Amino acid sequence: MTGNPARLFLGSCFPSQFLNASNGEAEADFHYPLSRCEFRRMATWKYLVYENTVTYRPLPKPNPPSFTYPVRCVNDRPKGWTPAFQSLSTGVIQGHGELAFQMAILNYDFSGPAESNVFPLGSFVPIWAGVDQQAHQPLVLLLEECVASTTLEIYPDTLMYPIITNKGCLVDGKKSFSKFLQRSHSSSILLHLQAFRFGVGQEVYIHCKLIAWDPDNLNDVKKACNYNKAAGEWELLDDPFQSSLCQCCDSTCGGREKRDTDSAVTVDCGKNSMSVRWTEANSQVDPSLLRLGGCSPTQVSVKPQGSEAVFYAEFGACDIRRMVTINELIYETEITSTTLSKAQPIYYPVACKYERPEDWAPPLYDPLLFHTHGQGDLTFRMALMKEDFSGVATTTTFSLGTTIPIAASVDQKTHQPLILLLDECVASTTPELGPDSHIYPVITNMGCLVDSKKTNSRFQPRNQLSEIRLSLQAFKFAIGQDASLSVYLHCTLVAWDPRDLGSGKKACQYDRNSSRQVSALKQENEELKKPLSQRRTSPGMFPINGSQHTTPNNFQFQLLARHTLQSPRP
Repeated sequence: MTGNPARLFLGSCFPSQFLNASNGEAEADFHYPLSRCEFRRMATWKYLVYENTVTYRPLPKPNPPSFTYPVRCVNDRPKGWTPAFQSLSTGVIQGHGELAFQMAILNYDFSGPAESNVFPLGSFVPIWAGVDQQAHQPLVLLLEECVASTTLEIYPDTLMYPIITNKGCLVDGKKSFSKFLQRSHSSSILLHLQAFRFGVGQEVYIHCKLIAWDPDNLNDVKKACNYNKAAGEWELLDDPFQSSLCQCCDSTCGGREKRDTDSAVTVDCGKNSMSVRWTEANSQVDPSLLRLGGCSPTQVSVKPQGSEAVFYAEFGACDIRRMVTINELIYETEITSTTLSKAQPIYYPVACKYERPEDWAPPLYDPLLFHTHGQGDLTFRMALMKEDFSGVATTTTFSLGTTIPIAASVDQKTHQPLILLLDECVASTTPELGPDSHIYPVITNMGCLVDSKKTNSRFQPRNQLSEIRLSLQAFKFAIGQDASLSVYLHCTLVAWDPRDLGSGKKACQYDRNSSRQVSALKQENEELKKPLSQRRTSPGMFPINGSQHTTPNNFQFQLLARHTLQSPRP
């Protein structure tokens, strides 16, 4: 290659060594274990696959790379191999400068790791975090942010419960008895978290950002603040005499130290969008280099009296994050700078807060058809269809006992040939699944059409691997006095290597004639060998026993999708 080899990265890793040749060409070598550099591991029935990308970034982030090159290591899966499980109560992560951060759930007297990760509602969860400072100067450990979720990873539509926000403010302490405890050492921090009602019946994951900082340079963005209910005010954990640093906890704590310039940010919160205006009296920053989340300004101006950048973004764009609390809907992001100068970078948090209506629910997809993007730029589609699958349905109302034709497909683009599977589908009467949602299982256990054991629901033969058709018999589910009840079908779609099907990647339906599960894929493979004119395409071609659902109740049927979509890399 030509260019600066030092700007090549394997995932997050720098080259182990690089060479600039006299002819202008360059090369770089990477020598790292597969546990480093953000390698992604994918385990199939036969292989362990490790994936990463080599990127060339002549300019630092957030500037995009000049090119990327996929890297893939495929090893035979050892017999008896199982993945190493994460500890339920401890975690270790490497930080900048060879710092080692640790975090653990402890027993009630903080004398050692907890023996259980189950806590009754209202009891206290003792949480400890520490940093091994090694040869560093003395550092103070801070929890900048902690949120709870019912998912191991946080996605844009993940429902979260805020615990610590606003750069170190323990907001959960305003409505509970949660609090930071006095430190025994600056390099560790203790949190007494009162168990709260969130995701009842599910595992709850706490996601935290840890920061090691100069203890002599605490400020409004590097702090640990408790709420004193008796005094009705915020207090700084490490020095109550500097509690003024916590006064911003009820508003927005600035993201940077004050500069010698006169800059300001104004936010106009609309119904479904925000307009943000950034101004600075002294033009030290090119406003075109500013970003609202991941979006560039919609308008910039540079005048002798100052610079200005204007952003307009709808919620759901520009990396705007939605946080749902008991009383509020919060949409938040930040203004940052991409300047390469040595000037202090810009960071302004931006948020719009709304009172949460009592009947609030997330916005729905179109009830007939939706599109969603999976990993690797795959485009998934799912729709209610006409009876003969000749087009999209013109109604969402179905009588009890009739057949609901559903079709899903994946646009493979430049990918290898993929087979589309329905990993899971459950029905509910709510547009979002919650801990108390009443659900009816349709497809479970990674592709098993369990509804076919008691109804005439069936997978239909495929015309091509990249699509799947389901004839779902309308079932009796939560039907009350309302004759037009809405039922929502929540599905997980998976695009997979058709040569690597197994117990975790399949499509199975129940053969009531032989009382066993039959792989629909086996039937489909036989059908695909036939000429197209001889394939079965009509749902009427399947033998159907007498329907047990003839009650003439009607209900509205709507499709929804989760964003847990999978696909092998190209």
